[in-house]
Amino acid sequence: MENFYWRNKVAVVTGASVGIGASTAVELANAGMQVVGLARRVELIRALSDQVTGDGKIHARQCDLSDEEQLTSTFAWIREEFHAIHVVICNAGILKANFLSESPTKDIKELFDTNVVATATCLREALKQMAAGGERGHIVVMNRAFSSRCLPDPWISRILGFQFSCC
Repeated sequence: MENFYWRNKVAVVTGASVGIGASTAVELANAGMQVVGLARRVELIRALSDQVTGDGKIHARQCDLSDEEQLTSTFAWIREEFHAIHVVICNAGILKANFLSESPTKDIKELFDTNVVATATCLREALKQMAAGGERGHIVVMNRAFSSRCLPDPWISRILGFQFSCC
């Protein structure tokens, strides 16, 4: 028996242009989901459509996650186009191959802005839409900045104003 739960549900995948993000976007689309892939290199996301063999679709959206204006306007576009977010996968991240003692401040700020601030901002925007929709939502953070910690369920649920669990 086929599982139709994911069919036509909306997933947002950050860092969807290459690697784990690209593979995740394709797999979710093959499971029947409408996947909004976010990345700076939108042409790479568009090329993923050739790999989709299921009933879903990948919708490419260019977005520099470290630019808050682009990020918030992207989530507004998602709300207008899809009316809901059921799954958000925060995968985008950067790595600078330097020791901290050898890293210029510019690199440290870029790392923090992308791996921490952008991830938190994506979560904030997605959570607002999930809460407004009143449907069950799923959040996956694969970015090392947040993925090693889990907030206690009662604490985060009180802050968000709706039931939330992680891990």
